[in-house]
Amino acid sequence: MKKKSKKKEDIAKVNPELQGLDIRFNKFGQLISSVSLDELNGFLNKNVKDRKLEEKFEKEKNQTPDSKTKKKK
Repeated sequence: MKKKSKKKEDIAKVNPELQGLDIRFNKFGQLISSVSLDELNGFLNKNVKDRKLEEKFEKEKNQTPDSKTKKKK
């Protein structure tokens, strides 16, 4: 029988700012990362738009306060 060769682990393509990113979970389910979580959050805040926040701002733009909609005599 032929021995099965082990596949090399695929390295994910990442943004150059996150070069060397490696995220794994240990046997207890804890997140282990080569980059700090604060750096990851900062990167995501800068590069990913939050759809829920955009919808909230659009609703606020479309709503006008009652004082502006009342006609002055």
